[in-house]
Amino acid sequence: MTAANAQMLDNSQAFALEQILLEWGVESFGGASGWDCKNATWLSCTADGFVTGMSITDTPITGSLPDAISALSYLTALTIRNTTLAGPLPSALQSLSALQFLSMPYNKFAGTIPEYLGSLSKLSFLDVFSNAFEGPIPDTLTLLTDLALLKIGNWHLNGSIPGDLGNLKALTFLELQGAEMDGPFPDSITKLTNLELLHLGLTGLHGSLPDGIGDLTKLSNFGVHRNRLSGPIPSTLGRLTAVVRFELDDNSFNGTIPATLGDLTLVTKFNLSANHLTGPVPESLANLTQATVLDFSKNPLNGSLPPSLGALISVANISLYGTWLECPANQPCGVDQSPHSAFCKLCSGFCRLCSSYTADVCSTFPVNPCGRRQQQQPKCQKQQQRYKGHKQQQQQQWQHKGQQ
Repeated sequence: MTAANAQMLDNSQAFALEQILLEWGVESFGGASGWDCKNATWLSCTADGFVTGMSITDTPITGSLPDAISALSYLTALTIRNTTLAGPLPSALQSLSALQFLSMPYNKFAGTIPEYLGSLSKLSFLDVFSNAFEGPIPDTLTLLTDLALLKIGNWHLNGSIPGDLGNLKALTFLELQGAEMDGPFPDSITKLTNLELLHLGLTGLHGSLPDGIGDLTKLSNFGVHRNRLSGPIPSTLGRLTAVVRFELDDNSFNGTIPATLGDLTLVTKFNLSANHLTGPVPESLANLTQATVLDFSKNPLNGSLPPSLGALISVANISLYGTWLECPANQPCGVDQSPHSAFCKLCSGFCRLCSSYTADVCSTFPVNPCGRRQQQQPKCQKQQQRYKGHKQQQQQQWQHKGQQ
């Protein structure tokens, strides 16, 4: 490249970058030579040589984020992803008032998430997922009213989800995670009607889900798994008709499965496992014809499986482990490839497994339950008595958990 085609950095920018690279123990990235911005693939610059973007990814650099970064005052986008940089985020970051995009996931940054991030008023993208932060999520982040994406998740975060998240009306993507967090589901989240993804798994949420979640009709991904949420599943969730991933597993939801969930006809992953749900599986769930995963396991569900569910067996992985559901005794399951043959495959699967949770289901089969699989039935019946006491013990455990 000729000197005429070069895009040389301003001296102040070159000096700041030299200090940053010196801290990290490297000479350059992406073939930069003589601080020519056009050759530095990790930088973007203005025509007069001021850095507007810096992107460093998948690089084993060590050290911390130097204060010299404050000199890059034209930065609108900063990405530091999947490095071994550590230590707290420096206060120098708050000088970068032009920042719109801050992505720093999968590093080793530690300390608390700085409150000053709330003063970077132009931010529309903030991702500090999977670092070593601890302490609470700062309330000041609710001042970032231009945010479209907020992603924070670290094992040692504590405190509760900020109650004023509903101020962030521009949010389309919200993912929070912290194994030591605790608190109720913030009602204000129901005001975020532009949300397309809402993941609040492993955030210590307790209490009930507000009915207003059903107003978030743009959601395509909804997950509140691995929390302590309880009470009934709101029937209003059936209004989330754009959802493709629906994950409520590993909570303490009780009551019956709302029939309105059969309106989630675009869902591909549907997980209600490990709750305290009772009653039958609604026939309306046979409408979930796009599903590849339907997980009802580890719930004290009972009654007969709806025959209409059989149409999904050939396309969906349906898990009923740890339930008390029964195959209907009058289900025709001959070897004539009847319309119910797929459903019969599920029933025979129960018999074949002879698990401690489903062995007694086999006794409800007709004489010829599944064609050539009928010879498996006696083996299951032998197991029935063996596990009868185990089932009674399991039922007592569910009842005890439901009272907690």
